[in-house]
Amino acid sequence: MQWGNIKTVFILCFLVLDVFLLWQFMEKQKQADISVLEEQNSSIESQLEAENITIGDIEIETTEEPYISVHPKNFTEEEVGLLGAKEGVQAEMVSDNLIAGRFEEPIPLPANVEKEDIEEMVRPYVFNPGEYTFWEWDEELNALIFFQKKNDRPIYYNQSALLIVYLNDQDEMTFYTQTMLGEAEIQENNQTMIQPRRAVEILYNRGALYPEDEVSDMSIGYLTRVPLEDGVQVFAPTYNITVTNESGERKFLVNALEGIQSTVNDEFYQEFIQNSLVNINTLNEDNEMKEPLLNLLNGKLQEENRSETE
Repeated sequence: MQWGNIKTVFILCFLVLDVFLLWQFMEKQKQADISVLEEQNSSIESQLEAENITIGDIEIETTEEPYISVHPKNFTEEEVGLLGAKEGVQAEMVSDNLIAGRFEEPIPLPANVEKEDIEEMVRPYVFNPGEYTFWEWDEELNALIFFQKKNDRPIYYNQSALLIVYLNDQDEMTFYTQTMLGEAEIQENNQTMIQPRRAVEILYNRGALYPEDEVSDMSIGYLTRVPLEDGVQVFAPTYNITVTNESGERKFLVNALEGIQSTVNDEFYQEFIQNSLVNINTLNEDNEMKEPLLNLLNGKLQEENRSETE
């Protein structure tokens, strides 16, 4: 009887000892992981410092974001009719997903025009202007590029969420083409985002940062993660990282949930124009917008191709 009790005590002692040793092992492993992480962070910091790569005052308040899914928007004749009733613009529904507009009189852009001024100048002539934000003035196309917004954040480089305003040789607005996405739905629960500094590290490890660079700005938008059936697209929260140096400004996109740097097709705008041309060609021959718009877009493509070969 006593021997049985002694064996039980021994077994319990060994169990307690095993639990203690396991806990100790896990603590040491945790400390080792922390040390490795701190060493990696220290290594990256020292490498950035050695190459004089600096990070500006960047504030990203959110730490969690969900994926979203969005259906393409199908324009209606009624919507385009209301748009065409606006003063100073002629609008046409080229296809279910594409609107083309023509300014009745070319509208000149002021010298040194600011982003807010451009958005305000375009606002009276396009469909749902509040859903778009000015992205850039593409010099090769000589066109103003606007991205659609969801949750007050831009959707980067998406063929179905784009407004392009075309300029003539005098930098006057003459035509525009517009696509749009519908309502956004949350695809999954909130996911933890990588830290902004980690996104910078990803760029550095990919060789995207050079000596004397400054990471001057960082914001959050959406980039297509995967297309689903029926044209539905899933978008991932994405860091838009601006890097500046004495040569100018560069922009990079890093998936804020998966930590993957995304590359944008250099011919993105060309592909949009080519797709627009296919649709515009389906308009009736007597449509007074068809020929001048085709001539304009074909001319833009020729200018783009010419600049690439020079």
